[in-house]
Amino acid sequence: MAFKLQPTPSQSNIVGKKYLFPMVEAGVGPRQWGYVTADTAAVASQSGYITASTNKDHAEAVANMRAGDQVWLYQVAAATDTRALDADFAAGIVALSLHVVVTNDGAVIDLSPDLLAGTLTYTV
Repeated sequence: MAFKLQPTPSQSNIVGKKYLFPMVEAGVGPRQWGYVTADTAAVASQSGYITASTNKDHAEAVANMRAGDQVWLYQVAAATDTRALDADFAAGIVALSLHVVVTNDGAVIDLSPDLLAGTLTYTV
């Protein structure tokens, strides 16, 4: 899927849906973010996954996230622009991982590998 902050504008897409959202914002110290994607933890932790010059979504993430922030990555079976975020969750959470923003140089954010190294498996 590649990093995505919000749906591509269109009449059928959900307006206001955010794939990246603040979970805990303490003002001082690290913040916690939630991120919903179909990408794996290994893909998200590759250098350059979030690069400001790619598009507006990436630029917004680079502007808001800082080194030390924690990112809870919810890997879902499918993340679809035309349905609400809770429907993406309901389609199935494939894995859960925790990453730390290692660097944010104003152009690229690098995330750590999965700190939990654990997965959540959902079976019907």
